[in-house]
Amino acid sequence: MGNGGLVSFIITHESGIWYFLEAQDEKMLGSLKKGWHHDNNDKYWYYLSSQTGVMEKGWQMINNKWYYFSEIQRNLKYNNETGKNEYYPQKPYGSMYINEKTPDNYTIGNDGSLIGN
Repeated sequence: MGNGGLVSFIITHESGIWYFLEAQDEKMLGSLKKGWHHDNNDKYWYYLSSQTGVMEKGWQMINNKWYYFSEIQRNLKYNNETGKNEYYPQKPYGSMYINEKTPDNYTIGNDGSLIGN
């Protein structure tokens, strides 16, 4: 199989720490991703520690700007109104907030950073 068939994947450590790996071969061996990551599947931005590769969550100071990343893990639940299984909350764990309010009511701009920083 050529590189076009390789996928990237997220792994979790038993302590709940998340990492993102980019597959390098068919055995699913991969290199640890660090820094900014835009997921092509869910279309959200994530930040992986530049030192350890651990996926960040909550408030993070990156390059002198504050960013907020979802701290709540999603659960699949049945919605009686739509008759479908849906994820709650809608925002994936560790994803960056953009153009919205954080759970503690701070406003985030279109670049993902805190407004009025």
